Amino acid sequence: MNDSKGEIKVFVDPLKCCAAGVCMAVAPFSFAIGPERLAVGINPFGDDIEAVLRAIDECPMHAISLVTHGPADQQLSERK
Repeated sequence: MNDSKGEIKVFVDPLKCCAAGVCMAVAPFSFAIGPERLAVGINPFGDDIEAVLRAIDECPMHAISLVTHGPADQQLSERK
């Protein structure tokens, strides 16, 4: 996804995801169950960035990462 602040994507590693659903409970507009019954990132802007970062932190399998490019890198670094 692109915006004026750069590109941000939410990536869920399908080899690590166990479909616990924590990400969807914490950030329901950013994650969904995909066709393989595993979590997928659908919209990094669906929830506020704090909720997305919380979903990443609370994933029991550490399967979620936030991929940024451009000015978004610095903005996310400043929020951590």
